[in-house]
Amino acid sequence: MKWLWIAVVLMAGFAHAAVYEWEDEAGRKQFSDEPPNNGLPYKRRNIITPPVHVVPATPVPKSRQSPAKARSTVHVIKKTPRSQGGARCKRYEAEIERIEKRMRNGYRGDEGSRLKRSRRYYSDKYYKECR
Repeated sequence: MKWLWIAVVLMAGFAHAAVYEWEDEAGRKQFSDEPPNNGLPYKRRNIITPPVHVVPATPVPKSRQSPAKARSTVHVIKKTPRSQGGARCKRYEAEIERIEKRMRNGYRGDEGSRLKRSRRYYSDKYYKECR
């Protein structure tokens, strides 16, 4: 991707364009990037674009970063051993399995959204309390 940008920037310095100018049957001046196809006399004007000046971005020093990004907060999740929440964890696993089985068997309408939301709810509870 880096080489593509370099090629585009270098080619921008060599950009040439041709503009064709002619008068139509009504006497109006017409301009186009292609010559007229009805045989009218035209003038070709070459336009040379100036090279593009590119300034590379400089990284922001760490001292100037926003406080939210500079500070990192660590969230500690209290993990319950499986032996302490055994019945509850088994219930969560069974509920997740039931929902996934229902999803595999198919559903109609907006029932899929409800099933996915339920699966997400029980999966979150399982991973927070049982892992």
